[in-house]
Order: sequence, then C-alpha cells, then structure tokens
Amino acid sequence: MARRLAVIALAGGVVLLLAIWWLPRWLDSQALRERVASEAEAALGVPVTYTGLDLGWRSLVVRGAVVGPAGPEEPPLAQVEELALRFSVWPLLWGRVVVDAVVLAGVDVQLTRTGEGWSLPATTPPAPAAGDVEQAAADAESAFQLRRVEVQSARVAIEDRSVHPPRRWRLDGLQGTVALGDETGLDVEARGTLGAGDEPWADVELATRWQEGRATGLDAVADLRAGGRLRAEGSVAVAGPLELALVFDRAALAAAAAAVPDVELLAGEASGRLALAGAPDALTAEGEITIEKAQVRSSDFELRERLVVRVDGLALRPTLRVPFSINADAAELTWSAGPRKPVGAPGRMSGRLELGPDGTPKVEDWVLRLRDMEARGRVELGPRLHVGLSAEPFDVAGWESLVPALADWRPAGRVALDGLVLRTNPLALSGAAVLDGVRVELPDRGPVVLDGALRGRGDAVDFDALSVSAADQRLVLSGGVQDLAGTPRVRVVLETPIPLETNRVLSVSGGVRDVLFGLAVVSGEVEAPLGAEFLAHLTGAVRFQVGGEERGKGSIRGVSLLQATIDGFGPLGDVALLAGRQFGGKTLQKFYSEEFEWLRGTLVLRDGRVTTDDLQLVYENYRADLHGSLSLADLALDMEGVLWIGPELDAATGGAGKRGGITLPLARVTGTLEKPRVRPAPQALAALAVSQLGGDAADPVRRVLEEALGEKGGGEAVDLLEELLGGKRKGRDGT
Repeated sequence: MARRLAVIALAGGVVLLLAIWWLPRWLDSQALRERVASEAEAALGVPVTYTGLDLGWRSLVVRGAVVGPAGPEEPPLAQVEELALRFSVWPLLWGRVVVDAVVLAGVDVQLTRTGEGWSLPATTPPAPAAGDVEQAAADAESAFQLRRVEVQSARVAIEDRSVHPPRRWRLDGLQGTVALGDETGLDVEARGTLGAGDEPWADVELATRWQEGRATGLDAVADLRAGGRLRAEGSVAVAGPLELALVFDRAALAAAAAAVPDVELLAGEASGRLALAGAPDALTAEGEITIEKAQVRSSDFELRERLVVRVDGLALRPTLRVPFSINADAAELTWSAGPRKPVGAPGRMSGRLELGPDGTPKVEDWVLRLRDMEARGRVELGPRLHVGLSAEPFDVAGWESLVPALADWRPAGRVALDGLVLRTNPLALSGAAVLDGVRVELPDRGPVVLDGALRGRGDAVDFDALSVSAADQRLVLSGGVQDLAGTPRVRVVLETPIPLETNRVLSVSGGVRDVLFGLAVVSGEVEAPLGAEFLAHLTGAVRFQVGGEERGKGSIRGVSLLQATIDGFGPLGDVALLAGRQFGGKTLQKFYSEEFEWLRGTLVLRDGRVTTDDLQLVYENYRADLHGSLSLADLALDMEGVLWIGPELDAATGGAGKRGGITLPLARVTGTLEKPRVRPAPQALAALAVSQLGGDAADPVRRVLEEALGEKGGGEAVDLLEELLGGKRKGRDGT
C-alpha cells in the first residue's frame, strides 16, 4: 500500500510539473487567443483582442484587452490594461468556481450618442432550448459564484452628437466595488470625478443597494468644483417607477455652463428640492428651486439677482413635457435691444416645456406677465425662433422702466396684442399691436396721442388710419416700415380730416413756435430711412394751404412781405414813395398788415432738401409768387419770384391804379419765414417809379424832392429815376 501511494504521488508530481511547464505556454498560444477572441466577438458583436493571459496560484489575469468599435471610424468601445480574476482554492476541489473578486485596472470606455441613439454593438446571443433554461441557470449557480467586482481605475468618456455643437462628458478616476451582500442583492459603492468637456465638473460618490433590477437606498452626492452640492436620494428601477429627490445645496450654476449652449456666462447658487415619482410614462415632478446671485448672459439677454423656478409635473414619453413657472420679480432682466426689467418690477412666466419631433424645445400654454400685461401664446426655440403672443388691453404707464428708450417719452394709455407673432431667420411678423390713446411726451415739444393698429406684414409693419393727435390737432397717417431686417425705411401717407392750427402743429413737430398762424390742410406722401438723420433723408411731396376759403385768414407774426420788399429798395424806395405822396398818394403803413388771405404750395422733399415751384402768399391787396427752397427745420428761405401789387394799393400810393396794378420782380428772398429779407430786382424800382410818377413829371418831382432832400440831393434822386425810366439825363438848367 505504501508503495502504491508513492507511485501515485510521483505520478501526481510529474503531472503537476508538466502543468506548470505547459499551461502558461498553452494560455499564451495563438490558438487559444483566437478561440477566446472568436467566442467573445460572437457574444459581444464586436472584435475582441488581448495581448496575454497569466495564470497564478489563485488568479487569472487578462492583459491588454480591447473591445473593438461599434462601427467604422469609431474609437474602441473599451480598453482594459488588466482584468484579474481571483479564485478561492478550496471550492475548486469540489468542482465549484468561486471568484472572490474581479479586479479591473486601467479601463477606458468610449460611448457615442447620435440622433439615432447610442452607438453600441448589436448582440444576438443564441437562444437556449426551452427545456434547458432552468437547468442551465441551476448549473451556473452551482458551478460558478462571483462575490465581488472591483474597479481600481477607470475612465468613461461620452460624446453626445445628438445636439449641436456636440457635448462631451467624462468620468475620470473611477473607483468602486460591487459586492454580493446576500443571495439576492448587491451593494454598490463608487466614486470619481465628473467632467464636462476638458474641465472637471464635480467629485461624485455613489452608494446604493441593487436588488431585482432596482437601486434602493440610493445616495449620490456631487460636490461641485464651482461650489455647492447636488444630492440625489431615493430609489430607481431599470424599468419601473422611481422615487427620487434631487436636493440642491447652494449648487453653483457655473458647473453646468459647458452643458448649456449659446450662454456666455452662467453663475449663481441654486437651493431647493425637486421630487420625482412614478413610471417613466407617468412621471410626476414637484418642487421649487431658488437661484440667488444669479447671472445669466447670452448674446442678446442678461439676467441678474434672484430667480424662483417651480416645476409641477413631468412626462418623458412619448416626448419630454415639463410644466413650469418662473418668478423673476426679484430679478433684473436686460435685453440687448433695449428693454430692461429692474428688480422689484413684476415679471413672471409659466408654461409647458416640450420637445418637438426633431428635438426642438418649445413652450406651450405660455403665460408672460410684465407689469400690467398678461400675455398668452407659445414659444419655439431652435434655429428659427417663433414667439406668439396675445394680450388684452394693458396700461403702458411706467413701461419706461422696462424700455429705457421710453424714459423721456413717459408713455401712458393702453395697448393690446392681437395674435402678434415674431419669427427669425428670416424675420417675419404677423398679427397686430392695437394702440388706444397711447400718449408719449416728445422732449421740449409736448404730448402726442396715438390711436390705431400696427400690423405685421412679413419683414414690415403697416399702419392704416393711424390717428396722431398733438396740441388738440389731429393727423391721420397710413403707410408702414419696410425691410426691418435690413435697412428699415418708413413710408407715410398723411391727410388732415379737419383743419389744423398751424402754430400748434409746428410747435410740436418742428419746434418752431409763434411764427405762423392759421388753419391749415395738409396732404401728401413721404418716406425716409429710420435713424437719427430721419429728417435729413425725407423724400416725397406735401401739399398744404394755410387760410383761405372757410378757414379764414392766417398770419406771420410781425411780418409784412410788402414792407420787406419796400425795405429792400433802400433810400430809392423812399424817394419813389415820397414823390408819390406829393401827387396824392398816401402812406403804406395801413397795408403793412401781417395778416394774409392764404399761404399755399407744394413742398418737394429729396434727400433733406425741400423745394417748391408754386409757393403763393396772398394778401388783401398784393400777392407773392415764389419758387426756390425752404428748410423744414428752421423755415429758412432761399427763393425768388414776383410781387404783384393790386390796383387799390397802387392807387393808394399815388400811382396809376387804373392800369390794373404793377408787378415787382424779386431777385431773392432769404432769411426765414419769421424774418424774411427781400432783395428786389433792379427793374423793380423802375416799375415802382413808373407807378408813382404816372408819366413825364420830372420837374414837379424835382421841386418836391429838392424841398425834402435839398437842392443837390433832390436833383440826384430825380436824375437816377429818369435814368431808370429810360429818360434822357438833363442839366440843372433843364437843357
């Protein structure tokens, strides 16, 4: 017996020596590698390779394992520097494999998400026969047991290509364990650093109990590198209801900046609680998050101070739906276009955030409250912004705090939004803003009241029968603003339903006060590009008349065109009038009235220049017909024309009134409408002299002028008159 045992021991030793010599070579053989790789590829659906296998006394180590990409031009799904299986020796003697631990080190996982979903291999393991399922499970349970999985160092990178630009997430320094707690549950612990792009985002820790497809007692904590903490507590199932509470403890919004597109700055501290419960297709959410020291800035918008966000429901299927409300009363909001909501001004919004079929975010049942306005509509974000609003009439008093450009205008009155819709890329407007007694203060000019509707027409805004009232005067305007997305240009067709009081209109529109008086009618059409130089680029034509018909007379304060013309003759005009009075004429003072019968004409505007060919100023006994230019800004004149003196005025000055009046050519009329300066043409003095002398009356005139001007002065005056009349100059003795 002893000899037999010795032989058996010797044979066992030889077998053991052969195994020690041969097994490592077999494990490292090409044939085994190809077999293992082939079976792994069949199971995973992608190529699997490794550089070597090492067998120790209690372990099996796989080195340099690579799980191939899911598709062409994709990185490997996973690379593992070392995968070690550590066995318990004693159970092997009884035919059972008990793995004390699977240890992973140097793991690198690359995951990609596209618009079609995750890029993962499609595995189709062969289905076992129906009768073999229970037996296979029993055999596996009795032959193999895994107690623990350890991850010593791992990195998981995720690239989300379903959004633009693509977002990149990563989990670095991952360490953790999955331990068999009892026959039906696993205890999971993990920690690592979560990053967005190239920046670390948070240090995370996870502890949970995994049992029957459900994580219970979940406690996940993220200590944000930017400050604060985010915690998740509750339970989550792979397929089933969840009960999860998200707790924000002064969590810094800056941590999420990389995940929010088109935001230049994201800062603030979020505190609050959000509770999620229910199955994925019937999920409910309730909670409130308060953001202190908020600062959110994009290319055209900025928010500061305090914001309260409340969620009152949630649906994930068939698409994301999140009912929400936002209280921004304590926040300051500023838009690059100019509007600004200061801290304390009412500002609230509610609605239902949804994702469209193409993933575009939109807000349905949108309610926006700003000051006295409560507007309802919808918003669709994405490459082409869509904003639609309707609102019952609301008071705009105080809106200068929201729109600083209105600060000097101090608006009042009511505005309603009738299906107003704004779309961008390209710009398109529809619907209307209805103005009801909207009053604005023009700096240094007084109030203006607007009534009517502004209607969107694509990239234009039209207005029809828009009433503009100022200083108790009313104009009716039609037209619109074209090319809002390019170079906006306004076109206005104007008319006066009732005559206007000229002085009041000029005081408001042109800042010219107490110069021109009388009732006026106006009609015409003008256009110009919008901007600071609006008046300098006006183009069009305006027909006007002050006075006349049933409107009565008008006046230019302190101005008589007749007096200005006579003054333009200088001393020679005085000579002619003096001579006329010696032959029965009277003084012209009574004809120097500032009242006129009417002033009318057509003003043609082109690139800031105003011209007229038919300006006519009619007084009771004379008339001026002028052409030239007129400045709308200051009523400056640069004209020429004629002054026609009627028979009554001609006769009153001692002229030959029976001839039907005289015409005095005017070389130039300058100055302003308030202070005109008239320079008569040279032949005008001759015409005046002929009117006064009525024929060859040099000698009587000489005697009169010598008495008034002295012998020398009177003679020179008569000689000059005779020369202008075409007579022959005579000597002092009459020869």
